[in-house]
Amino acid sequence: MTQRDVTLHEYAHRVALEGEVRLLLALAVVLAACGPAAAEKVQAGKRGGFWCADINDFEKTLKGEYKNALAAVGPSCKIIDANATVEADSTDKGGRLLYGLGRFDGKTAVPFVLYQDDVAAPAPAPATPARAPASPPEGAEKRTYKRVSPRDVRNAPDKWQGRDIEFANVQVYWTDDDDVRITANTNVMLLARSVSSTDARFLRSECKTELEASMRKCRVTARFRLDRYSEDKPVGILKRTVLVARDVELIRAGKKR
Repeated sequence: MTQRDVTLHEYAHRVALEGEVRLLLALAVVLAACGPAAAEKVQAGKRGGFWCADINDFEKTLKGEYKNALAAVGPSCKIIDANATVEADSTDKGGRLLYGLGRFDGKTAVPFVLYQDDVAAPAPAPATPARAPASPPEGAEKRTYKRVSPRDVRNAPDKWQGRDIEFANVQVYWTDDDDVRITANTNVMLLARSVSSTDARFLRSECKTELEASMRKCRVTARFRLDRYSEDKPVGILKRTVLVARDVELIRAGKKR
């Protein structure tokens, strides 16, 4: 088994432990019943990946049960070459891995994994000047934020709509200046259409990838008024609540106001 296979299995095993295998198994059933969606093209990194015609082989390969087999994959599995392009019906990201269901050898809804940590990211949008929080007009009433957990809002979103609330210890993923995402690993995501923060410049430059967004340096308190919400199923199975706020104030962990 090559060093590439060892590294791939190290991360793939972590994905399996987090339950992503079960999601792919369920998603394969859904796609088989509903038919495939329009495929998107995704690219492997220099370490490639693998796919399996048999879903059980795929699960066992992720769990490392074929370590002594050729290339450490199951009998119905094949290695995906470095930098190869794959047609995918559904994808999701897990650490350094892109996993999903794709099209191989004339079949659809075939589970695959790509090792993607060295794939070039899109060029960032031109930076705009950081905007400090606006001072309230003299005599204006000071806003008070109710600290709640993302789970509270997920469980009863109508209760919190239009109210000033605060999430503590959440993570910032700054994909673009008009698409700042705040997550807390609870199937809740807050979309900020604009951000006010004395740390905006830092967060924009240091929290622009998924890996960076998971680090302590991107941990913040988010203060906002909930404008609206919706629900979706990004991996086809688990329900996610998406919150939207026009203006979100971000305070880096450890700072006070």
